Amino acid sequence: MRIIDYLFAIILLFCFSDGATFTIISTRDLSPQSFGAPKKKANFTFEVVAQQNLNLQTPTQLIFMGNKKIFQNLDMDQRSAVTVNGKTTFTYSRAITLSNALAVFNLVWEIRQGSTVYGNVTKTFEITCDDGVFCNGIEVWSNNNCITLPRHPCDDGQSCTTDECVEETGRCNYYPSAACNLQCGTVSCEPNCDGRECGDNDCGGMCGFCSPTQACQNWKCIDRSSTRGSCYNPLPLFPNGQISVGMFNDTRNSLNFLDTASLTCGGDSTAPDVVYSFTIPTGKTYSMDFRVSGFDTLMELSQGGCAQNVIECNDQSYAGEDGSRIVRMLGPGTYYLVVSGFNQGAGIFKLTTIVGTTCVRRCEHYQCGDDGCGGTCGTCQGGTTCQTYNLCFFPCEPRCSGRECGPDGCGGECGSCSGANSYCRVDIGKCVTFPACNHFFPVCSGCTSNQYCGTDCKCYNRNDLLPDIVVDQDMLANSISYETRFFDETSCAVYENCIGGLGYRRLLKFAVGVTNQGLYIFFYF
Repeated sequence: MRIIDYLFAIILLFCFSDGATFTIISTRDLSPQSFGAPKKKANFTFEVVAQQNLNLQTPTQLIFMGNKKIFQNLDMDQRSAVTVNGKTTFTYSRAITLSNALAVFNLVWEIRQGSTVYGNVTKTFEITCDDGVFCNGIEVWSNNNCITLPRHPCDDGQSCTTDECVEETGRCNYYPSAACNLQCGTVSCEPNCDGRECGDNDCGGMCGFCSPTQACQNWKCIDRSSTRGSCYNPLPLFPNGQISVGMFNDTRNSLNFLDTASLTCGGDSTAPDVVYSFTIPTGKTYSMDFRVSGFDTLMELSQGGCAQNVIECNDQSYAGEDGSRIVRMLGPGTYYLVVSGFNQGAGIFKLTTIVGTTCVRRCEHYQCGDDGCGGTCGTCQGGTTCQTYNLCFFPCEPRCSGRECGPDGCGGECGSCSGANSYCRVDIGKCVTFPACNHFFPVCSGCTSNQYCGTDCKCYNRNDLLPDIVVDQDMLANSISYETRFFDETSCAVYENCIGGLGYRRLLKFAVGVTNQGLYIFFYF
């Protein structure tokens, strides 16, 4: 068992009516980062440097203010107080007994001299059996002890495969031998990394990883800034870089490009981007009609920088279509046009740019709304209103038939659940009671000596096959973006209770890739 420190902070600046002052300058946690097994003694030691004018003949103390049912006798006596150049270093320490609960703890002490309180000391740490090393086995809490499960985390139970554990990524690779054709029904696979610095090894593993300033292209690590068609080095939209009236077509395969832009619509994720740029000279104004097709595309137009100062981002040209379209009147300036894919979509696309000098009405497949030229595409009749995709719909009617809780499809709720441990199953609109379980302090009953208590308060055999869910951290970190989007009562996000209200909402977007490399199916709802 080990204790992981997350934070140690002291916040105070006090002046009292009797003239006493106590101002913190710095703090240090001198406690070890790792402790022994539970119910054994461990030393907490803190150092506080302060400017003060207290009467130090009376020692100060740290008085524990946390949960005394879990941690007892945590008051700390002042061990020393040394003043140098007007600054006093106070040292406090205490031998404590570790809790036998695996959890994150927030401990609080008050700095006192007698009955006078001079501030607070807080410490947040975690007690866990996990030693932080993936490839040496999975540690769990069993019968008041930390044990390592007998099965190695990358053991697939097949004698015909070579199991590889990659500590850096927390992933497992499995390399079948020729014998697997008979034993496992799996085609034998020989990893191919000859001349490859990065990317897939053709057997489900990786040949290597690139640095954050590089990207993997054709199994080589390349500098992101040197890639043609990227934010750093965009393609010219027009021949010779000169804009003129007419129609221009460009066909490319986005799989030959990198993800260098974060778009503000459609869940850009980590799809590759093809970036174009063009400049409209001073004194000129053009109508621009951009159309892209080929797969489920995204297209974004910005001015002055790649994916900066966004003018418009389009997911679908109109309802039911996978292509994208942007129609605008543009004046002088430098513009960037990014073609990408929805949800990592990529492939061959055709970009058509139509340049004119008069405004182009955008009413194709529209029934209402702005036509882009100061007019409208029509007026809704018969009680309908102009809504998403410039189409006319009847006002939203709540859909709560047979539902006792959850969203009503119009931004409201069909009801709420009451009672302890009663939660709404949004997919069926019913209140369901789940067994009470504190996942930070799981308690099991009836576990045998060959079992351990899981965080879901259930007993598991040490040899049980279990799922092992691994999140792709690089995908998550590289796909974070923000978007301002308008939601009405017909939006799927409202129906699925993803947002808390209607109108314009600021969204944090990211893509999550999850792999179950365990040996059991992972169920969820």
